[in-house]
Amino acid sequence: MFNFSKNEKTIIAFLSTAFIVGSIVHYYKLNCAARSPNPAYLSEKDFKICKVININTAEEKDLIAIKGIGPVLANEIISYRENNGLFISKEEIMKVKGIGPKKYEKIKDFIALE
Repeated sequence: MFNFSKNEKTIIAFLSTAFIVGSIVHYYKLNCAARSPNPAYLSEKDFKICKVININTAEEKDLIAIKGIGPVLANEIISYRENNGLFISKEEIMKVKGIGPKKYEKIKDFIALE
């Protein structure tokens, strides 16, 4: 039906690939920007960690990916969860030593219970 030359096929393949990659990048930027506290100034580091983490199942490495949570605080969260059971609400994380209202406000969009 279509008789494209080799060069035309190469151009079509390139444009198709560019469109697909661009669509994926656009989707992730929109998805992360919606959860970012300040989407207009989403830094590369924030873009990488905009994934929502389940605090009831997360391992230390997953918790550390959240901006504002380091190894010590990640271990505190895991210890709290092991000693007191699963978190019932996101706000319960403020019972963990080292997480107060200010820290909670910074991390609340990056944590989940499921």
